[in-house]
Amino acid sequence: MEIFSKLRMAFEKRSVRIPISRSVREDLHSINRVTTASGGVTYRAPHSADGHADRCTALALALRARQEKPSCGPIFLFPHLDNRVNTSIFQ
Repeated sequence: MEIFSKLRMAFEKRSVRIPISRSVREDLHSINRVTTASGGVTYRAPHSADGHADRCTALALALRARQEKPSCGPIFLFPHLDNRVNTSIFQ
């Protein structure tokens, strides 16, 4: 699942900003990289009442879509928030 590796690199490069949202942050922190017995890598997240790190996966997929088609414009996670706050996750 290279999408999670690329998401991490985007955070390290500061090309992705995290909106002020406890649920998004908790999802991002819940993903764990696991090395299998055969040496492969997989990612896991615990199930909770709120889902299965769905927001993290959605963010990783949005990043991939943005990289594949940069002309799509900014991607907003929370367009309903106060418009004085820039909620775009991509700079």
